[in-house]
Amino acid sequence: MIHCENCKEFISVYDKYCWKCGAKNVDFEEGLSCPKCHIKILKKNDIYCRSCGTNLKTGKKKEDKKEENLCPKCKTKFDKDDKFCEKCGTKLK
Repeated sequence: MIHCENCKEFISVYDKYCWKCGAKNVDFEEGLSCPKCHIKILKKNDIYCRSCGTNLKTGKKKEDKKEENLCPKCKTKFDKDDKFCEKCGTKLK
């Protein structure tokens, strides 16, 4: 929550206009949005999306950095020692 520059009422950082006086939210920037969840991003210097955590420069979530073992065919998780996917039988590397 932030204060409206005009009437000092609390407004959401995601509001384009103040709900009380109709003044434009000076922190709202049109057109900047997250590449993953498409929510509007309000500050040019934001590094991560405030909604889903995606890095706005790389387009990847923080969790994406750690390598996750997913079957390339059915996307089922598997242990690093598994040779075949237990769900679909695909050979794993």
